[in-house]
Amino acid sequence: LRQQLDRFDGDLEKALAAYNAGPGRVERANGIPRIRETQLYVASIMGRLADHSRE
Repeated sequence: LRQQLDRFDGDLEKALAAYNAGPGRVERANGIPRIRETQLYVASIMGRLADHSRE
């Protein structure tokens, strides 16, 4: 994940998507690719982080 964060200049959503779907797909899509599994994965992790930050 650290490599993906470095690759995508700290953009956590892109880094998570790249971790799940591969960096090439994220680069081609210029964001989160239209892959349901990847979209759900990114949303799930971001939701958990938001919940955790509210505690």
